[in-house]
Amino acid sequence: PLSETPALLPWLVFDFSHAIAWLCLNQIRRRPGAGGLDAESWRSVYVGLTGIGGLVWGLAGMLFIPAGTPDQALVAALVAMGAVLATYPTVIYPPALAAFQLPVFWLSAIGFLASDSAYDWIIAGISVLFSLSLIQLGRQMGDKLVAAMRMAIHNGEMVRTQEAQSKALALANEELERLSYLDPLTGLANRRRLMMEMRTVGRAPMASLLIVDDDQFKQY
Repeated sequence: PLSETPALLPWLVFDFSHAIAWLCLNQIRRRPGAGGLDAESWRSVYVGLTGIGGLVWGLAGMLFIPAGTPDQALVAALVAMGAVLATYPTVIYPPALAAFQLPVFWLSAIGFLASDSAYDWIIAGISVLFSLSLIQLGRQMGDKLVAAMRMAIHNGEMVRTQEAQSKALALANEELERLSYLDPLTGLANRRRLMMEMRTVGRAPMASLLIVDDDQFKQY
């Protein structure tokens, strides 16, 4: 009951407010101008908000684990683990990953040490070692994800460049073909165009050809 754990209600309120803050910041970040903040400032906001969430989750573990029964402590640890897994996509930015996971695991380890469990030292040690292992693994995964994203962006730019070059080449070929049928002096159809038209007209049942000689052509 909430009466037996007075810190639970403020924690739930904060956790809900924290989620709302994330949603609001994401909406602001997507707007033109990104709230007037540059990329470095947004990274700082992101790490700060993630660190606050990790600190509060860790404090919850430190307070609730010693206060509950062994079964309740196990549930609290599993809930904290779920929060850690939910934020694991932050591997793409190691500072945010460490800002959340270190407080959760280390403060929860303090909670296990303060509990009456027979395996408190073992669980606390595993919690600390697990946090360090996750951060190292997350850093490696983050580096691979960043490399893959950069490669995907580079490949996309290459594809767009090739498409633009192909379109430009097609337009140039069309222009060359058009010019090949025109006389450069007058802009009228030349002999090549005449032969092409004659081959086309020659298939018709009836066709005629009119030849005109203009003696004063240069005056025009």
